Amino acid sequence: MDKVGQLIMAKEIPKILFYMVFLVIVSFVIIFNVNIFSQIKIMDNVLEEHVPLSMIWGSSDCFAYSEKGRVFRGIIDLEKVNEERLEKCFDSVDLGVRVKFYEFRGGIDQTLESNKAMLAKGILCDMDNSNLNCFKNRKYVIFKGKQGSGRGIMDLEVVSLDQ
Repeated sequence: MDKVGQLIMAKEIPKILFYMVFLVIVSFVIIFNVNIFSQIKIMDNVLEEHVPLSMIWGSSDCFAYSEKGRVFRGIIDLEKVNEERLEKCFDSVDLGVRVKFYEFRGGIDQTLESNKAMLAKGILCDMDNSNLNCFKNRKYVIFKGKQGSGRGIMDLEVVSLDQ
């Protein structure tokens, strides 16, 4: 090899070493992140608690107030509050739902239940081996009806089979 070739190689070797170290670091970071994200556990119970609540007060098919195609989350349409609508909203044999509405002024005090047989099993929820998923949630909502609007509380209780 002549002197020109040696000079070019002397300049290129540090670059090659830098690129090799850089590739090793990048591959380590990628492998480390894949390892972390593959071990993340999805919290099913949190999702199961959130979905019924989101359906009730966020879907126009359930109790959410809607006007001209727009759904107003957190506003309950009193015209839609009935057990038939609740049954349509949660069309499942494995799910029992109890919804209680209270208005702060005392105008509304209503309880709706879907799948009462499953709700009756809810007394076993506190037992360790009950094979039931149970949760309760309370949300502050606005009620909208023919007489106007009001503020109140919506209590939600869900009992489902643990699958």
